[in-house]
Amino acid sequence: MATYQIKLDQGSCIGAASCVKVNPRAFVLNNGKASVLTSEFGDAELNKNVLAARGCPVNAIKIINKDTNKEIN
Repeated sequence: MATYQIKLDQGSCIGAASCVKVNPRAFVLNNGKASVLTSEFGDAELNKNVLAARGCPVNAIKIINKDTNKEIN
């Protein structure tokens, strides 16, 4: 089982909240910008978090495989 990490660049976030809509267990809108509720996760949440990252209109979200240190989205 791999471990993954969400990296969010809040400076780039425009508050579109697409990540929150895709996975509200991992993301929340806070003061008009996305915040990460759970930065580390396993395989069970991978698909939702990759979809959330891909849905970000400004590419502010990166999903990193912590075992390989490679970005997967």
